[in-house]
Amino acid sequence: MAIFAGSRYEGITYTVISSDGGQTLKNFMHIREPLDLAATITITVEDKQTLDLLAFRYSHRARNWWSIAEANELEWSLDIPTGTTLNLPF
Repeated sequence: MAIFAGSRYEGITYTVISSDGGQTLKNFMHIREPLDLAATITITVEDKQTLDLLAFRYSHRARNWWSIAEANELEWSLDIPTGTTLNLPF
């Protein structure tokens, strides 16, 4: 898979699973490095807050919304109930 320069995926590691004969069976790309959850901010979601809004407020980049979703193991991140406690890995 080609990765363009400047992508957040640039420089990531790969795992190759080979047969006993050396044939490549699977090639996995480790898309995301593990998040450092020791350095988190804990917040309580207020009415009408979204992940992109929180990401922009705390990291100055709305595109970091996926970090919040991953840190909190959110499967459906579009509707976060008011009062939910989230860890922000920023």
